[in-house]
Amino acid sequence: ANGRGTLTVDISNSVPAGEVVTRMSPAVNLNDFASILVTNKGNIGVAADTTLDFGTNNIVGAGAGKAYVTIFSPAGVTFPNSYTISNYTLVANAPLSVTGNWTIASNGCLSHGDNRWAETYKLDLAVDGNVTIASNGSINADGLGYDGGYGPGVPAPSAHGGCYGGVGGIHSATPAALGNTYGSIVAPTNSGSGGGNNGGNSGGGAVRLNVTGALTLDGTISVNSAPPFGSANRTGAGGSIHLQATTLGGSGAVRANGAGSGETGGGGGRVAVILSGGDFAAFAGSMTAYGGDGSQPNGDGAAGTVYRQDSADAAGAGDLVLNNNSLSTATNVVTHLPSVLNPLTAELASATVLATN
Repeated sequence: ANGRGTLTVDISNSVPAGEVVTRMSPAVNLNDFASILVTNKGNIGVAADTTLDFGTNNIVGAGAGKAYVTIFSPAGVTFPNSYTISNYTLVANAPLSVTGNWTIASNGCLSHGDNRWAETYKLDLAVDGNVTIASNGSINADGLGYDGGYGPGVPAPSAHGGCYGGVGGIHSATPAALGNTYGSIVAPTNSGSGGGNNGGNSGGGAVRLNVTGALTLDGTISVNSAPPFGSANRTGAGGSIHLQATTLGGSGAVRANGAGSGETGGGGGRVAVILSGGDFAAFAGSMTAYGGDGSQPNGDGAAGTVYRQDSADAAGAGDLVLNNNSLSTATNVVTHLPSVLNPLTAELASATVLATN
């Protein structure tokens, strides 16, 4: 029938994944197509005047790294009561509030758009229901924060590592001042700053997930900074993850690490997990905000922050963990409590601080 064929979005792998979007013409109803095939790094853009029902539309993706659906506005978007992301990446560039149970299946991914010089995009998802992230499924905003040379914690002008929760590592050839830490520890929302503007890489993005029911994590939630594209690079800082749920189970990974393997490692980002109906006993996975391992003598970045609060804790009275994976940092490469920029001096008044590794 007219209008019931297959819409194909295919850019032949010609650009980096997810960076070019095929926006629909005004007032397009994507439900008029029998199916939508997204492949070879194709990225279909959904604007305010685009209609898309994920419950009835058959989106056929070629894999999370090969197929993207980007929501710029949820105005015309409908999700079913039970929704599964599989074989594509859903990029949410606007806040989403949904009812029902969400599953990110193996080879499915949830993300936000790439930022450059400002915090334009963050993943902000509220789910009135349960969320399950399967093994090899992910929420991933690695390297989607500030570009190199940008952000409130960038050590410009220098070749030091970027800062957010922890200070980035030092480059011996540029004795300029280090960057600053910033942002909330118990409710982080910021992206990680890029590395120094002399070959700096991007920081990690920002994820906020509010689940009224159970969060089961067997995959990954990751906002690491971008890995260096050469041994002489200066890496950015890890980004932020703010999770709220009734309970947390599974054996997956929550990570906001600064990347290493360049001359200077980025500082760790920030993780905060707040549980309203239980403790962390059912979660056998990991939560990390490591600094990056730099090759310079003082190139290692400092740890970021991991805050954990369960239902037995009063607000702000959870555990704050500082763990740098046994890296050794210079005396001025530290985890500031509170942050240097706009310090929230009262937010840790009742917390327990655990420093290790």
